[in-house]
Amino acid sequence: MKRFLLLFTALSLLAAKAWTQNFKVDGIVYAINGLVVKVVKVENDPVILEIPQNVTHNGVKYPVTSISDGPFTECTKLEVVNIPSTVELIMDKIFETTQNLKAINVAANNLVYSSADGVLFTKTQDVLIKCPMAKARPLSFSAYTIPSTVTEISPWAFSQCHTLNALVVPASVRRIGMGAFSQIKNLQQIHIRNSNPDN
Repeated sequence: MKRFLLLFTALSLLAAKAWTQNFKVDGIVYAINGLVVKVVKVENDPVILEIPQNVTHNGVKYPVTSISDGPFTECTKLEVVNIPSTVELIMDKIFETTQNLKAINVAANNLVYSSADGVLFTKTQDVLIKCPMAKARPLSFSAYTIPSTVTEISPWAFSQCHTLNALVVPASVRRIGMGAFSQIKNLQQIHIRNSNPDN
């Protein structure tokens, strides 16, 4: 057991060191790991953020493949995030500080993620990952119907979506993550369907 813990600690340290070389391009801080990079922090507080597919550093072009925890902590104006086809990993709760975020858009040819009406899903839309906190504020988002393809709602998916008054959950949903509906101060009702209308 002790040997396992030592090995686990060593591997964790190696993984952490792999992302230590940071650089900044156009207000976005990236970290390098081999031949790919991840978004670490956004510093220029844009209204619309276009995450590039590739970024060049020291003459080398790297694909942007992931978005780390907490990159938007200084983004008070951010309303739209556009995610490219190259991104394969989006960490949990990365949008928890984006109070003005209205839409998360994913490139149609992304193989891991997708979006519909500004809401973030897995590619096959069986998992609803995140609804923007300020989606279509203030009145047009009074109710939201989750697509019938969804079987799982991720943790914190609707957390702090204060424009949401009513939610329709399809019969297809089998799992709801921790805090999925937390801190929605204007939520008045959740309607859970016994069967999907298209069945």
